[in-house]
Amino acid sequence: MYKPILNQKPQYNSLTNSIAAADFNEDGFLDMVVTNYGSHNIGILLGKGDGTFQNQITYSTGIFSHPYFVLVNGFNGDMHKDIVVANYGSNSLELFFGIGNGFFTSQVPFAMDNCRPVLIAVGDFNNDSLLDIAAANYDTNNIGIFLGYGNGSFQNQTVYTTELGSRSHSIAVGDFNRNSRLDLAVVNSGKDSMAIFYGNGHGTFANQKRFQLKNNFEIRVLLRHYWKKGLSARAAAAEICEVEGEGTIGKTAAIKWFKRFEDGDLDFEDKPRSGRPSILDEEDLRAALEDEPSSNTRDSADKFGVAQRTVLNYLHKFDFVYKKSRQDPYELTEAQAIRRVEVCRQLLDNPLNDRFWKRIVTCDKKDFIHHNTDRDTKAPQTISDRDRRIPEKKFHRVSHFNPTGIALSAFSTGTNSAPISIASGDFKNDCLMDIVVAKPGADNIALFLGSGEGTFAIQVKIPTGATSTSLSAAIGDLNNDNLLDIAVANSDVDNIGILFGYGNGTFASQITYSIEERSYPNFICVHDLNDDFRLDIIAPAKSRDYIAIYFSIGNRFFGNQLAYYTGYQSASSIVVVGDLNNDHILDIIVGNSNANYLSLYRGHGNGVFYGFIAFPLNGTGATSFVAITDLDNDARLEIIVADSGGDFIAVLL
Repeated sequence: MYKPILNQKPQYNSLTNSIAAADFNEDGFLDMVVTNYGSHNIGILLGKGDGTFQNQITYSTGIFSHPYFVLVNGFNGDMHKDIVVANYGSNSLELFFGIGNGFFTSQVPFAMDNCRPVLIAVGDFNNDSLLDIAAANYDTNNIGIFLGYGNGSFQNQTVYTTELGSRSHSIAVGDFNRNSRLDLAVVNSGKDSMAIFYGNGHGTFANQKRFQLKNNFEIRVLLRHYWKKGLSARAAAAEICEVEGEGTIGKTAAIKWFKRFEDGDLDFEDKPRSGRPSILDEEDLRAALEDEPSSNTRDSADKFGVAQRTVLNYLHKFDFVYKKSRQDPYELTEAQAIRRVEVCRQLLDNPLNDRFWKRIVTCDKKDFIHHNTDRDTKAPQTISDRDRRIPEKKFHRVSHFNPTGIALSAFSTGTNSAPISIASGDFKNDCLMDIVVAKPGADNIALFLGSGEGTFAIQVKIPTGATSTSLSAAIGDLNNDNLLDIAVANSDVDNIGILFGYGNGTFASQITYSIEERSYPNFICVHDLNDDFRLDIIAPAKSRDYIAIYFSIGNRFFGNQLAYYTGYQSASSIVVVGDLNNDHILDIIVGNSNANYLSLYRGHGNGVFYGFIAFPLNGTGATSFVAITDLDNDARLEIIVADSGGDFIAVLL
């Protein structure tokens, strides 16, 4: 039963002919966008959540544009829904960029000569994790491809010819030959045919393979006609395909039908098929797979009494992906297995003796402990871990017995300050290392100025704002004045703070950049992501499932936030930057505290990153820390992941 509601009529004589639904104002209710062919605009109808909608808001698509088709997706990486429109009358595609409150800005048209686009589809045609656009062009007998840059802009149209008089009317995207590359299917209304353009995986397509859309009855009538004329089955198939299009009838099928005709069976209907059934209950299969996800297709086929191919077809319908049952993507050699065990043992041995753990910092609710080794003159390092609580028995405070014989000194950060992140650097320009501590239990961060002898002055409190809950601190020269500055993730006020240093251990008042309400940033790091010799800032918006990047624009300022999605309910919690594929360009790795994968972003070198690749982890999905280093001296970075839910670390070689 469906309940009738008040009709939401866009406007008089609008000739609405296309519709798409999405949550444009991010209130949890579906909204609609329609193309008004007759009034040359698109209409936005914001949903109230009860099946009714607010009055239409219109955006012009231009005089005589005749918008014909609309599609919704995200094209500029800002996490908001955007709209792309095919304008039949003005021969163009048009993008409207959403700003998250139901309104749109930055209308961008793409001219297409005299193509008359009537339908569009999107997909990643060149495997760069960025969305591209394909358009069916009705008047010019071709399709158009626009490869995206991920920032809302696209390359000029590349066209692929269908055939003269084809009148391409619809287009679909899919991997039709199962080679992990997207292909295009086009319906040609002028020729009663369908064409497949097989993708090459780098944004180009092979010449079309044409399929005639005549029904089976008509094809079989033609076969009997050629059989009566005395042609062979192969010759008949070739004759039909030459006229009707490649793939209309195969030679094997033609031979089968010729044999039936020769046996005196002139009926055109299919005979009942023997063998195992080809249908089963979808819900029963889905439930069985959820109960036993490691079962194979043969086991499932035997269980339900169907053909193995039937199970495979349903798996593709469910969008299930085949994965090997073992953890490793390939079979390890004996030497590789030994090396992997050796690396893990080294990491699990006494960490105080390993160079990877030269600075050991632990915390409880009121102090931190500094491991006084020889002075380290390397670049400042940052350690941050909100959720992990290291067991007391593994590290010892001053009053406890210390079997290593190394002197430990405690320095108070204040009662109930709960220090959680630490970074070191020379803030006074006296060639002595100082320490800065983020402590969510106070409205400030603590600065401990070093004496050079392993001792530190009483903390200097640097305000970060009321109820700021600073969870992470990173240091670097953020304004290129050769003095160290501090960047802070202020979780409870949903912003990042920047404290510019004066070079004498004091800092200017905090400048803040908002992320998003209830984003709860819990980590921060600084790197030059676009090779402009200025440090940029990265912070995960943990509760909004993206990382926020702020590019330095000089003069102590940073540009607007650029967001990169990390996955649904991933709860991104830590960011690491490094060159993972040895192309001399920085990439980004994000650890997610609520998803059983890492989010990887490959860099272009100009500040643009490909959409994330989910790197699966065989753990609990509670990643608490990520580090990268070259563990086996092969000049390639490995990734080390700490899983706080499973009480183990994983080394990804």
